[in-house]
Amino acid sequence: MKFLTVSWKTFENKIHRLATNISSSEKDLEIMVAIARGGMSVAHILSDFLHLPIATFTISSYKDLKQTKMSQISYGVGGSLQDKKILLVDDIQF
Repeated sequence: MKFLTVSWKTFENKIHRLATNISSSEKDLEIMVAIARGGMSVAHILSDFLHLPIATFTISSYKDLKQTKMSQISYGVGGSLQDKKILLVDDIQF
Protein backbone atom coordinates (compact mmCIF):
# COMPACT_ATOMS: atom_id res chain seq x y z
CA MET A 1 0.00 0.00 0.00
CA LYS A 2 1.38 3.40 -0.99
CA PHE A 3 0.96 6.36 1.40
CA LEU A 4 1.07 10.05 0.59
CA THR A 5 2.26 12.39 3.32
CA VAL A 6 0.78 15.91 3.22
CA SER A 7 1.11 18.89 5.52
CA TRP A 8 -1.81 19.83 7.77
CA LYS A 9 -2.25 23.08 5.80
CA THR A 10 -2.46 21.20 2.48
CA PHE A 11 -4.93 18.74 4.03
CA GLU A 12 -7.10 21.60 5.30
CA ASN A 13 -6.94 23.45 1.96
CA LYS A 14 -8.02 20.36 0.03
CA ILE A 15 -10.94 19.78 2.39
CA HIS A 16 -11.94 23.45 2.13
CA ARG A 17 -11.99 23.08 -1.67
CA LEU A 18 -14.07 19.90 -1.30
CA ALA A 19 -16.49 21.74 1.02
CA THR A 20 -16.83 24.53 -1.53
CA ASN A 21 -17.66 21.99 -4.26
CA ILE A 22 -20.20 20.27 -2.03
CA SER A 23 -21.82 23.60 -1.11
CA SER A 24 -22.07 24.67 -4.73
CA SER A 25 -23.75 21.36 -5.65
CA GLU A 26 -26.91 22.70 -3.96
CA LYS A 27 -27.68 19.36 -2.33
CA ASP A 28 -29.79 19.80 0.78
CA LEU A 29 -27.69 17.53 3.01
CA GLU A 30 -28.94 16.74 6.51
CA ILE A 31 -26.16 14.71 8.11
CA MET A 32 -22.61 13.59 7.49
CA VAL A 33 -21.69 9.97 8.16
CA ALA A 34 -17.97 9.47 8.76
CA ILE A 35 -16.43 6.06 8.31
CA ALA A 36 -14.08 5.72 11.26
CA ARG A 37 -11.14 6.07 11.60
CA GLY A 38 -9.73 7.98 8.65
CA GLY A 39 -13.02 9.55 7.63
CA MET A 40 -13.35 11.20 11.02
CA SER A 41 -10.54 13.70 10.40
CA VAL A 42 -11.99 14.67 7.04
CA ALA A 43 -15.54 14.83 8.43
CA HIS A 44 -14.51 17.01 11.36
CA ILE A 45 -13.10 19.71 9.10
CA LEU A 46 -15.91 19.36 6.54
CA SER A 47 -18.42 19.74 9.36
CA ASP A 48 -16.83 23.05 10.34
CA PHE A 49 -17.29 24.35 6.79
CA LEU A 50 -20.69 22.77 6.01
CA HIS A 51 -22.30 23.04 9.47
CA LEU A 52 -23.59 19.46 9.35
CA PRO A 53 -23.92 17.09 12.31
CA ILE A 54 -21.68 14.01 12.22
CA ALA A 55 -22.58 10.38 12.85
CA THR A 56 -19.99 7.59 12.62
CA PHE A 57 -19.60 3.90 11.99
CA THR A 58 -16.62 1.60 11.68
CA ILE A 59 -15.84 -0.69 8.77
CA SER A 60 -12.85 -3.00 9.05
CA SER A 61 -11.37 -4.06 5.74
CA TYR A 62 -7.69 -4.02 6.65
CA LYS A 63 -5.60 -6.05 9.07
CA ASP A 64 -1.92 -5.21 9.50
CA LEU A 65 -2.15 -2.86 6.46
CA LYS A 66 -3.39 -5.71 4.23
CA GLN A 67 -6.86 -5.67 2.73
CA THR A 68 -9.13 -8.46 3.93
CA LYS A 69 -11.61 -10.27 1.70
CA MET A 70 -14.69 -9.24 3.64
CA SER A 71 -15.42 -5.86 5.20
CA GLN A 72 -17.14 -5.87 8.57
CA ILE A 73 -19.27 -3.12 10.08
CA SER A 74 -18.26 -2.99 13.72
CA TYR A 75 -20.37 -0.16 15.10
CA GLY A 76 -23.50 1.39 13.72
CA VAL A 77 -24.97 4.86 13.66
CA GLY A 78 -27.33 5.74 16.51
CA GLY A 79 -30.78 6.57 15.18
CA SER A 80 -32.34 6.09 11.78
CA LEU A 81 -30.85 7.47 8.60
CA GLN A 82 -33.81 6.39 6.50
CA ASP A 83 -34.94 9.09 4.07
CA LYS A 84 -32.10 11.40 5.16
CA LYS A 85 -29.83 13.16 2.68
CA ILE A 86 -26.42 11.84 3.74
CA LEU A 87 -22.88 12.84 2.93
CA LEU A 88 -20.74 9.71 3.41
CA VAL A 89 -17.12 10.57 4.26
CA ASP A 90 -14.00 8.39 4.22
CA ASP A 91 -10.31 8.95 3.54
CA ILE A 92 -9.79 6.14 1.01
CA GLN A 93 -9.36 6.96 -2.66
CA PHE A 94 -9.65 4.20 -5.26
